[in-house]
Order: sequence, then structure tokens, then C-alpha cells
Amino acid sequence: MKSIIKFLFILTIFSSIILNEKKCIAINPENIPAKFFVKDSTEVLKSGTGFYVHFDSKLFFVTARHNIIDSTDSLIGNAFTVDIWCDYPQYMKRSYSFRAPQLTNTIRIRKIFDNSVFDIAVLYIGEYIPNPYIFSFNLEKEYCPIDSINPMQEIVLVGFPFSLIEHEQYDDFRPVIRKGIVSNVYIKENYIISDILSTTGDSGSPVITLGNNYLCGVLIKSINKKNHLGFAGIISASIVHGMVKKLNEGLNENN
Repeated sequence: MKSIIKFLFILTIFSSIILNEKKCIAINPENIPAKFFVKDSTEVLKSGTGFYVHFDSKLFFVTARHNIIDSTDSLIGNAFTVDIWCDYPQYMKRSYSFRAPQLTNTIRIRKIFDNSVFDIAVLYIGEYIPNPYIFSFNLEKEYCPIDSINPMQEIVLVGFPFSLIEHEQYDDFRPVIRKGIVSNVYIKENYIISDILSTTGDSGSPVITLGNNYLCGVLIKSINKKNHLGFAGIISASIVHGMVKKLNEGLNENN
């Protein structure tokens, strides 16, 4: 009897450790954003922040439109690489890269949905396969519609600001976390202003609700910048959800 009790006790402790470890990995804000690089055949043309979402068993990458499309409405570069800072079970910090579909105009028509009004771009990556080292929002439930966001609500911005690159202590593969409140909500415009300080490099960063880590929106610009810092201008997750849903419908029709 004592052996059985001892076994059950050890099993309970072991299960608790596993669940807590999974919980820590799932809710760690550092796991949420990804640093991406837009390239041509020889060099990196631009880098920025984005994040993954999944919907209808498909994986998508979301960022600010101006990160991958220039002022002439042309794609910047022809290749896309993503680095993710993540916690491994051994608590080692690593990043890895993969090459997304070539960014050609044909691919843009079929696999990229961009909106110049809201400055959002959604890229179809492929089939969604759960991966403990890649955080992806489930857009069928893990997002906050614009009418559920309220002033004074606490939110978190996680991104890769360029302004810290010159600091010796800054690891530019590790995102920076900032917390603030919703300063105001504009429901008709699907727009949110926050007192979170943002800067160059943060465009495309996910903004999440404090506590449940649901997607609240995407940072697209810094407002009234001084010394490279400004208030956060955020497009609602409702727009992201609608764009992903529409791109998904197009993909299903073409199959």
C-alpha cells in the first residue's frame, strides 16, 4: 500500500512539473513574436517583427504591410527568413530560421493578402503542425474583437526595436516586452491607441492582453515620436481575423 501511495505521489509531482513547464512555454511573451528578414539573392534588405497565427489547419505569418511592400506597391526582396527566440525544455535560448515561399508577384496574388488602409500583411506559410517551439495564435478563439477592448485595459507589446541595437547588453534575437494600458479605442476605425512606448522595428509586433495572452492587435506605427519613441498605434485583431479568414477562403477555392 505504501508503495502505491509513493508511486502516485511521484506521478502527481512529475505530472505537475510537465504541465507547469508547458504552461510556462505557452504563456512566455518572449515566445510570441518572430524576427524576420526580407532578402534578395545576395543581402538582407529589411528586417522587422511579425508573428504566427493559425486558422482552419493552416499557418499564417502576420506583420505590418510596409515591412514587405514598398511605396510603389512592389514586394521588397524575394525571400523570407524567420528567427524565433524560444525556451527549450533544457532552458537553452536558441533561434532557428526557415525559408518561406518565394515572394514573387504570383505568390503575392495567391498566398499574400495585404491591406494598404490598415497597413497589415498576412502570408500563408503552409499546413499548421503544432510545434512546442513556435507560438501561434489560434484565430478561431485566441483573439479579442475590437468591441471587447476597453480603455484602461492592460496590454503588452512584444517586439524587436532597432533603437536598442547599439547597446552592448541587448541581444537583438531576444524580443523586448513592454506593458501599458489601452488609452482609447476607436471601434469604427478598428484602431487602438496605447501609452506603450514604441519605436522603429516594432511595426508588425503583436499586442496581447495581459493575463490570457489573447491577440489584441498589431502595432503599425509610433505616434508623435520624440527621440525615436512614441505612443503605440495599433490595428485591432478583428482586422487580422478578417484578413486571415478571407485569405483562407481563397486558398480553399484554389485547391
